[in-house]
Amino acid sequence: VLHYASPPQGAAETVDAARQAMQIAFFHWGFHIWGIYGLVGLVLAYFAFRHGLPLSMRSALYPLIGERIHGPIGHAVDVIAILGTLFGIATTLGLSVTQINAGLNYLWPSIPVGTPVQVIAIAVITALALISVL
Repeated sequence: VLHYASPPQGAAETVDAARQAMQIAFFHWGFHIWGIYGLVGLVLAYFAFRHGLPLSMRSALYPLIGERIHGPIGHAVDVIAILGTLFGIATTLGLSVTQINAGLNYLWPSIPVGTPVQVIAIAVITALALISVL
């Protein structure tokens, strides 16, 4: 939606802007990014299944540093991976609740667009995610 409303090149909210927005979305979320996700999954699965290592990012470093993955280096790798995931999810959730809030306002104009509604949306999404883990 952002690339359609404010394209890098050309006029906004036109057929060309829609085409360019879809190209940008496919570029950022297309085959190559899923290839990276798949590669990481394959590496973790290989070391977990074949070598009996834990399903954590430190296991991917086993060929490079060996048994030291169970020490401070391994802990640091896992902490960095967790922080990266945490900040990525926080950014996605923060940007998504503004769209959710605008959509709710469009469907039900009595719902205001503002921080209180967005905080409630974050709380509901977080609660649903926590329930799904249990």
